Amino acid sequence: MGAGKILTIIGGISGLLSTILFHVFPNIFCLWRLDVWGFANHKVWIGGFGFRSGEESGNFIDPVYTERILFLLIGLLIAAGGAIAIIGGIMENKIVGLLGGIAMLAGISGFIISCLIEFGDFKELADQIALFGGEGLLFGKSSITFPSVTGEWGLGMSAYMAIGASGAGLVGGFLIES
Repeated sequence: MGAGKILTIIGGISGLLSTILFHVFPNIFCLWRLDVWGFANHKVWIGGFGFRSGEESGNFIDPVYTERILFLLIGLLIAAGGAIAIIGGIMENKIVGLLGGIAMLAGISGFIISCLIEFGDFKELADQIALFGGEGLLFGKSSITFPSVTGEWGLGMSAYMAIGASGAGLVGGFLIES
């Protein structure tokens, strides 16, 4: 069993888990998050397949489908890319392994680009962040003194998992000898 096969399978499993685990632990495995605390406590988590969840004053908000087709496609690309990478690794097929890595990379790239250009739900979230002096959606922390509110936002654990899964799928697919 070669390194390419193992790396491609690991990348595929990570890609699948990066989208699916949001529905089990949304506060940990989200693609993007916003935490606001102080005068008001508010949390928003965006996960794969276009689902959004959060917490309002300590009360959990169940995941809700946002009906944004782009976010659905992003989740599908990452999950399908993960499944394709697993198949490519098991079959030891270079083309299939690379295709899985490319699909995962397209999915997470689409997510990051939509975050950068403030597309869809990100426009509303950018407006919320601007209320307490923040700007830029990829990473940030800002606060205002009256009322005392601090916010922190950025990519979540699943975004990093998907980036790593894409890299592992691409490198593993490239290393498979066929």
